[in-house]
Amino acid sequence: MARTEDEERFFKQWRDILMAESSIEEGGLNCRVVGARFHNRTQQGGYPIHTVRIPGAANRNVTVARLMYMCCTRSLQLQGDISHKCHNRLCVRMDHLILEPRSVNNSRQICNAQKYCTRKHEPQCIFPEVSQ
Repeated sequence: MARTEDEERFFKQWRDILMAESSIEEGGLNCRVVGARFHNRTQQGGYPIHTVRIPGAANRNVTVARLMYMCCTRSLQLQGDISHKCHNRLCVRMDHLILEPRSVNNSRQICNAQKYCTRKHEPQCIFPEVSQ
């Protein structure tokens, strides 16, 4: 599907902002975490949100993870939840994010509580390697 100039500008602008306003968290899972600019407002569950004007639509509150996913996949119409395979609500690293049904996203909460992946979904959750 052909993108309009406004859409392409939106994707580039917000991807550039999110990359500039985030940094790699050293050690652990190397999550790309958003900086203080995005810590002011959160939705239920503590996920940072930001108000953006979607091309061809009104202003909308979106999680920063969803915004990054939209920009990297160049898609304004995402059906489903953006899950953090790493369980870090501040992470916007694309290989840590996945678009999936709410039921799968919810099943990841069990993994997070147990601190290991139950393997009841694909792809599996990401946890630091545990030495035994």
